[in-house]
Amino acid sequence: MSFSAGEIVRLLKSDRDALRELAVAVASESEIRLEVINAVLADVATKHDIQNLREEINQLRRDVNTNFRWTVGLIIAVWGTTVIPLLMRMAGVV
Repeated sequence: MSFSAGEIVRLLKSDRDALRELAVAVASESEIRLEVINAVLADVATKHDIQNLREEINQLRRDVNTNFRWTVGLIIAVWGTTVIPLLMRMAGVV
């Protein structure tokens, strides 16, 4: 009886004990274990990656803070030059 690769994968997925035994067998072979570790390491974040991400987040925070300050300043300028004089005129102060 021969099985295709897809059938073997489906059988392993359905039998968790057999899948666990296969994982132990793979992990016990030093050459295969090294290949698995190297494949996983390609997707692992390093300290350098995390530091770069922190720097990018800090830069984003500074940019948002600067944009917020500009926005508040512009709102105050618009109110000071248009809305407040109009309100004062309507109130008869000016």
